[in-house]
Amino acid sequence: DQIRLRLSDAFTVKDVHILDLRDANGIIVGQVNFETDGGITYAVIDFNGDSVIFEEGENVNCTFVADFTYN
Repeated sequence: DQIRLRLSDAFTVKDVHILDLRDANGIIVGQVNFETDGGITYAVIDFNGDSVIFEEGENVNCTFVADFTYN
């Protein structure tokens, strides 16, 4: 599954690269990539991680940190 989240039209991603998303136990949930389309920055998240994450329940929590540049 994939989701595209609108982040902002006020900044862009400084260094574009794919980041692993991990839960609190360090298990990979998926990956996030950033893209700019029409002046709007998006986080594109692919939930392609370890299948055990999705077997245990409906709630999946993870965070990411990225460097952004103000437009």
